[in-house]
Amino acid sequence: MRHLTGVRRGFIGTAGRQAQAAVLVVILVAGLGVVVALAPSTSATPRAAAAVQVLEHGHARNDEQRPDGNWLFGALGYGFNSVEVDVWFRAGKLLVSHDEPPAGYTKTLDQYYLSKLRDRVAANGGRVYAGHQTPFTLVVDIKSHDSDSAVKQVEKDLKDRYAGMVQRWDNARLVPGPVRVVLTGGARPDLLKDQPVRYVFFDTGDPERHPASLKPVVNLDWNVLFGWDEANPPGSIGDADVAKLTAAASDAHHAGRQIRLYATPMTSESYWVSIEAGIDFIEADQDQMARLAAILRQNLGKTRLMVVGDSISQGLEGDFTWRYRLRQHFQATGTQPIFVGPWTGTTRVPASLPKGWPNTPTPPVRNGGYRPGLGRWNSQHYAQWGRAMHEAKDNIGATVAVHDPDYLLVELGFNDLGWGINNPAGLLSDVRTFVANARAAQPNVKVLLANVVHRSPLGNNSNLPATITDYNTRLRNAVGSMSTGLSPVALVDLDGQYDYRTDSYDDLHPNPTGEYKIARAFADVLSARFNLGPRFSWPTSIEADLRPGTPTRVTATATDDGIIVSWTHVFGGGGYWLYQRDTAGGNFQRSAMPIPADSWKVGWLARGHTYEFFVSAARGGYEGAYSATVTVTATANLKTDHQRTRGSAGVDPGRRSSELLDLRQPERRRLRPTAVPPQRRARHA
Repeated sequence: MRHLTGVRRGFIGTAGRQAQAAVLVVILVAGLGVVVALAPSTSATPRAAAAVQVLEHGHARNDEQRPDGNWLFGALGYGFNSVEVDVWFRAGKLLVSHDEPPAGYTKTLDQYYLSKLRDRVAANGGRVYAGHQTPFTLVVDIKSHDSDSAVKQVEKDLKDRYAGMVQRWDNARLVPGPVRVVLTGGARPDLLKDQPVRYVFFDTGDPERHPASLKPVVNLDWNVLFGWDEANPPGSIGDADVAKLTAAASDAHHAGRQIRLYATPMTSESYWVSIEAGIDFIEADQDQMARLAAILRQNLGKTRLMVVGDSISQGLEGDFTWRYRLRQHFQATGTQPIFVGPWTGTTRVPASLPKGWPNTPTPPVRNGGYRPGLGRWNSQHYAQWGRAMHEAKDNIGATVAVHDPDYLLVELGFNDLGWGINNPAGLLSDVRTFVANARAAQPNVKVLLANVVHRSPLGNNSNLPATITDYNTRLRNAVGSMSTGLSPVALVDLDGQYDYRTDSYDDLHPNPTGEYKIARAFADVLSARFNLGPRFSWPTSIEADLRPGTPTRVTATATDDGIIVSWTHVFGGGGYWLYQRDTAGGNFQRSAMPIPADSWKVGWLARGHTYEFFVSAARGGYEGAYSATVTVTATANLKTDHQRTRGSAGVDPGRRSSELLDLRQPERRRLRPTAVPPQRRARHA
């Protein structure tokens, strides 16, 4: 239920494969409009079907519109694992038709689908596809005006004639069967939700309302999700759309549901994006079925990599990231693994900080952009700014079960040691738990564990270099004992290759050179230990560090409790230096740390005094050009309280400053200004 690797795995993921083996999924959809495409003709007789390459996520919509009349079996001939059909209720019958059928129409769901599926399952040893253990999905759109009667009729037919074939919910327990029937659209789940024994399930556009045991499939409108005009769609799918799609799939999977979208563009681009995002049911009408089948076959059997990390792996807006460098390496060498995970973007500073910050943390940001010019790429990952191994160990199992990676590329530990979350022995214990929990979800997973890189010395944490060295030694000595025959573990020596003095933009996070070095470290282990691709080839030239631009549209607004200064977001900025002065006297002074948002509430003001402000973007040790100066008169009381901030000189837009320029323990203090150097003072005096 998680991904799109076709016959090699099913979409129920590793954790559910045994429990849901041999399940045929029949989804009856009410009022969604969908279509099926032409496929090679397949015999409708009940004899065992010839072997076919099963395409787990191929969904043929509106099967009843096939002009050749080869209902159901045309889609099976392509290996599609899901078929949709429209149904109308009339006089106790479920009639198969896209439009409302005329009087005397006799083609029924029982005759053309359920009975044929029962015959095929019997001929194939209890499977729709002989020997194939993962679910098949038949989606049927109940288009009747009297949808309640249609729901009751489906339930009755399944109970009376197909009880031995269908999966059922029986007194809070799922009873397996080769067919699962899911009603959707106008069908009301409340009609049957309290029934102790139920032979149908439902899909949902509102997953919060009912449990997954009643509604196992999330069903979304592509155009509504993206805010597209269906009659005039954009020329291509943007990065923001890809992030939305990936987030929707991740939310559904983590809630134990599958996901499908309708009214999709049905283009090659939309198919590839859906594959990368992890959509479970990818639709094609009769004109696009062959195209989707070809694309899904290209995706079969690809090696799946999941990067698990912190800010070094997620990256800041404007980074290439080492993940992209690794992808470049594979593309250049003809190796075609895919990256998987619940998120797609880098981090970026938010428009504003939450009320109560820093005691109230800034919500994680995962939709930041990459260096301009990259275009869209398979950027799925599981890396989050501020992530610690201590928390990752507890959720890696669920994430592996959802995304089913072959390899985990793990870069974690700096936050654990830098913030005192754990000592070296405790961190190593968490690593062992992390590996064990990943294996519980995927027994064959291969794990590449990176050690922790050193950073510039910190006056307030003088023991950190020795602590990192201690942990790295322990990890090197322990990796061999973590390996098993099915699930080997390999060490990636990042610290031996990475030099913060030349490879970072802020004494920790990688600049373009550092990105290449981290990618090389992982690529060479993948090559040498696992024979996945050749060794990394060092580039002949390396891009320059990103330099953020100048903030514009700076405004300053007086309020009852301070002055709110805001400005346009600067791409690639990790924070902003804020300069202020009281025009009654004094020079401009600079904030004690870069502001980690695109706005700031200023306190410590004198009522009636006029203040001037300007800002500059920061990225690591780089400070950009100054903005224009704005002026405002304070209406607040003298020395009003305002937002408090950590005593860090870092630029972390997230909830920790541990990975930043100055690794101080968080302390609550006011943002007091520091003097502006004389050359700047002269300009703004």
